[in-house]
Amino acid sequence: MGLACFDVIHVVRSYPLEDTDQRSVDQYLSRGGNASNNCTVAAEIGEACEFFGTLAEGTPETAHMERDMGEKGVRYSRKEFDKTFFP
Repeated sequence: MGLACFDVIHVVRSYPLEDTDQRSVDQYLSRGGNASNNCTVAAEIGEACEFFGTLAEGTPETAHMERDMGEKGVRYSRKEFDKTFFP
């Protein structure tokens, strides 16, 4: 029971020096959150695991999380939807 979130990963050419800016050369989203990550690791080593947490209802992000969990073998049928989400 716990969190699922998106981690926004920025790819840069090199590690930035302190107090400097640099442009990203790529960016992608990765499913994260303690409960979500723990379930993924458990599924990868062959243990049954089900995510039990809250997701925003009807968003592209939720669809992506459900698809990714399914691909990784994480069950998620006991999730709850937060109906107060406003885009």
